[in-house]
Amino acid sequence: MHRLCSVLSIPPLSTVLRVNTAFHSRVEVQESLRRSLDSRHLDRGEFKLWDILDHPLLDDVLWIPSGSQQSVLELPRKVVVDLRCGESVLRGADVYAPGVMAAPSGESAQCL
Repeated sequence: MHRLCSVLSIPPLSTVLRVNTAFHSRVEVQESLRRSLDSRHLDRGEFKLWDILDHPLLDDVLWIPSGSQQSVLELPRKVVVDLRCGESVLRGADVYAPGVMAAPSGESAQCL
């Protein structure tokens, strides 16, 4: 069980997105995504250049490398989150309230 938890706590090395080319070109989506990611990080006081690359074999696919393997910090308080929240956390997001399925009794959102 410990090995499974260790493996599941490793963030993915990349993100792969399929572009619906019937509505938008891959270049349009690439530029829009880059603007969106840049503005979100600038709003948080962070600066990061995003590599959003064309897939070498598939014309309708974009590939975003994560840049580095980060480990997840284990804290003393534990909560159980749903799949989407867990995936988001592994990609760098904060835990959000709708994703929390269980928490210790007496804990408030500000404490977690």
